[in-house]
Amino acid sequence: MPEQEMPDTRSRWEKRLRAIVESPDDDRPRLSFASALDYEEKTELRHPHERADFIRTQLKLARIQLGHPEWLALSAREQLLWNRYGDDWLPFGFRNDAIAETRYFRGFPCHLTLRAFASADFNLDILQEAPIEHIDIIGTDEKFQVEVTLNWLVESGLTNRIVSLALDAQGLNDRHAKQLSGIEFPKLKWLSLTDNRFESPGVAILIERFQKLRFVDLDGNPGDPHDVLEYDQGIVIERDLGDVPDYVPDAPWLHPPVRGGRAIYPSRYRMTRPRDSGRFQEA
Repeated sequence: MPEQEMPDTRSRWEKRLRAIVESPDDDRPRLSFASALDYEEKTELRHPHERADFIRTQLKLARIQLGHPEWLALSAREQLLWNRYGDDWLPFGFRNDAIAETRYFRGFPCHLTLRAFASADFNLDILQEAPIEHIDIIGTDEKFQVEVTLNWLVESGLTNRIVSLALDAQGLNDRHAKQLSGIEFPKLKWLSLTDNRFESPGVAILIERFQKLRFVDLDGNPGDPHDVLEYDQGIVIERDLGDVPDYVPDAPWLHPPVRGGRAIYPSRYRMTRPRDSGRFQEA
């Protein structure tokens, strides 16, 4: 009698991961992944039952807001699971010196903080292992210049999947504003460029190019035209309108809404996620 072939569990998990990567806004492939883990006893994915619990917990948290009756318990459960098992869940490809930090949202890695030399030491194949949509770049210098890093983002294909991007305190100037304005970001909604060197001409370019984004932060730049908010014990008590150049269109993100004395800024993770006040439904 021929020896029975062992099931190709690796291919099965890769197929499920691919479905998540290809449909990052859809919760159903993630819930399917968690359901499959419920029935696993021996798998290359460590602590499968706890991982299923973690996925569902983060999915529930993504659908509710701070102050929801379930938020505190879910947040505590998420942290407990992560503290106990998180190191074992990180995919091998993400254990790379080019990656300074990996963050999870809705049960899977979604956010990478990349050191600027990532362009020289980063295996793009790992992007098939997780729905990465949020990128921070750190550590640019004379050797790893901003221009090179931005070109690498384009060549890697990351610009086609990025929903949020942070290039804070990386020495960007008006020349880089022109380079940024020429890059296509089909999914971008959130952009942070704080503590750089953009003067008014560069800011004008950025406003023209990114005026339709949900959020852009230019705090700490010489040409920052945002409204200036004065606070007293965390409550907004005064607003000074920023000096927006007359020759560029206005952008909503230059004037953050204030409700109940608090400035409202969109979360980079939650911008595309549904919110509701009811209980999470898995169906």
